[in-house]
Amino acid sequence: RPGIGFEAQNALYAEMKKLVGS
Repeated sequence: RPGIGFEAQNALYAEMKKLVGS
């Protein structure tokens, strides 16, 4: 599925934002 890479990148970005925001 073409969109799977984008979804994984989006999830990774969300995790990074959580770490940075704490």
